[in-house]
Amino acid sequence: MIDLCQDLGMRLNPGITLAYADDVLRRAETTWGNARGAQDYYRTYTDAVHDTYPTLRQAFAAPDLSASLHSTAYWNLLLIGGARPDSGVMTDPDVAANRMRSLHAENQALSTEIENQVKALEQARAELEELKKLAARPGLPVVYDTNMLNHWRQPGDVLWRDVLKAQGEDVPLTRLVIPLRVIDELDRQKYGQGDLAKKAATAIRYLERVLKDSPPGQPVQLRQGATLEVWVDTDDRGGDADLSILRCAADLDNLHQDTGARVLTDDVGFALEKPTGCVAAVEVEGTSLAKMADRARDCLRFLLRAVRIAESGHVQDFQLRFRIGIGYAFDDRLHGWNRRSDDACELALTEQGVKELFGHPALSVPMSGRSDIEEKAALAMGWMERACLTGDNLVAMLYRFFALEALLGDKAEGLKAHGLAFREMMLSHVVEGGFRHPNATFSYYDQIRSVAVHGGQAPDVSKNAADQFEWAVRDALGNYLALAREQGLAKGGKLLTFLDQHPDKPKLLAWIRDYGGSDWNKFLEKEMSAAAVDGASPEAASDGGPA
Repeated sequence: MIDLCQDLGMRLNPGITLAYADDVLRRAETTWGNARGAQDYYRTYTDAVHDTYPTLRQAFAAPDLSASLHSTAYWNLLLIGGARPDSGVMTDPDVAANRMRSLHAENQALSTEIENQVKALEQARAELEELKKLAARPGLPVVYDTNMLNHWRQPGDVLWRDVLKAQGEDVPLTRLVIPLRVIDELDRQKYGQGDLAKKAATAIRYLERVLKDSPPGQPVQLRQGATLEVWVDTDDRGGDADLSILRCAADLDNLHQDTGARVLTDDVGFALEKPTGCVAAVEVEGTSLAKMADRARDCLRFLLRAVRIAESGHVQDFQLRFRIGIGYAFDDRLHGWNRRSDDACELALTEQGVKELFGHPALSVPMSGRSDIEEKAALAMGWMERACLTGDNLVAMLYRFFALEALLGDKAEGLKAHGLAFREMMLSHVVEGGFRHPNATFSYYDQIRSVAVHGGQAPDVSKNAADQFEWAVRDALGNYLALAREQGLAKGGKLLTFLDQHPDKPKLLAWIRDYGGSDWNKFLEKEMSAAAVDGASPEAASDGGPA
């Protein structure tokens, strides 16, 4: 049994040096450390996010420190802080007391989030120090493929200096690295039949014997001029084996920018799903290789988009489904690759996972003979599936809006963004007893969905925003089916009427009046007039605040 309990922890983006990552992390530590005990927590917090997000995103692939900055907590705090009522003289002591309680709760939440970011940076610092130790290990990194362990001589029997000298490299010390994914693959192969199973079992026994007395991830001396270690990175377990090996090599290449890394394989199909049709050369300038590669891809995507449009009248659509590959290179040494956003990975379900799966409301929608409610749910599920399968966050958000509108939309409404966000809020309140701040759905609709559908240039959508909205739409689907079942409703129109005429509607309107901001004024004027709301207060809605 090979002991592999220690994880790699940190990964830098391509082209990022350890010195630069250290500087970025040090500046972030200073910024967030100074945020502790600030006078204005909200402004200090948002300034800290604004100042540190770009460089953390540029430098660190894992842990994704920038994603933790733009977390669900960030978006909720941003909405709450943005909905602060105008400051001024308050003569009503009850209003002043409520304002103070609200501000105290907000500051407490902001202080907690600042402490969370400080702790995340402290953990990142510890992981960066470990990464420095890895980078300080001597020798030329050579990454082993599964195929070589099965079919070549055992690593300790190879004269590595002679092998590399034959390739034109005079290397006094060879650092052999076996990715964790390779050991997983060997372990799977040894339970098969035939010659491959025997070879995989032999390779596993060899590694167990060589590594048995070494700590996880530490190198062992094989012979003079050669060490062997396991690259302990659990992120890729269960993923594509070839991509895992390439990513290990890319990480080592990034850490050893003076020598680079090598991959040892005799697998002619290694990492190639289909032959590469051509290589695109793009002129690009800059100092950050990662950003230069991104700009080059953007330029190429724009060109290919025009090519597809120009050729669409002469060829079949399926002939235009070529796409950009994952690799890039600036010369024979500075190179890298990025996983595609729509890559597929294996999914393993436990027995408990299967039970939870069949308990989800989506599994209750029949394939045929559906009611109107179930038809709308099925339509929404179709859009949600499309969102899941695309790798484009903007497209995913648009699809999820189509899903939400299939459930809760009203074609006759004038202020569609407000009505959709309010019904989502009411649905969650009725079924779960709480709700998310409706400003999120309203803002996404107004700034993204509406702009894109009406011919404007929609802004980029971050993965965090897409994930947050995915969660909201998934909850809306479950709540929609749950409410229909509880109330015995079969028509979608009746469910909307139930929400629009719910006795708690005045409470939620009053809550939005106090915490939603001025963008809701026209909607509130119309709705509160129709509902004859008179003298509602924030306390009236205190039993159903944001969940």
